[in-house]
Amino acid sequence: MKKTFLLSLFFLFVIRHEGKCIPFTNNDSTKLLQLEDVIAKCYVQFDAKTFDELVAKNFIYSENDQTYIREQVKNQLSVTEDKIESAINENMQVHLSGSTALITGWLIIKGKNANGSFERRYRFTDVWLKTKGEWQLIGAHDYIK
Repeated sequence: MKKTFLLSLFFLFVIRHEGKCIPFTNNDSTKLLQLEDVIAKCYVQFDAKTFDELVAKNFIYSENDQTYIREQVKNQLSVTEDKIESAINENMQVHLSGSTALITGWLIIKGKNANGSFERRYRFTDVWLKTKGEWQLIGAHDYIK
């Protein structure tokens, strides 16, 4: 009886969102995981408005041994020769500390370019900062495996 009640309670608080089950809460961890998926969608179809809203003006990105500022990343995303067909996050973990969050995970990108089909796996660490009640990406590091 107790198991059935708890299971029923669980399903009461779960909603379907874009084909995924997520808890019906508005906590920061859930919000950040959703924002990471929005960022991944920017790889598939670049959306300058979303990029401008989520990526801080002083954003810094590093990939392997290179470092880029926000405008370099924005330009690279908007003019890439790669045709990105999918970008999916896996194994994300949120580490909260006050108004700062560190998220680790894997980003898997599949697509095509002049050399044919490709799949890239990025081990990432993203840093988010909450200001005025909104989260913004302030830093990111990717290691291409």
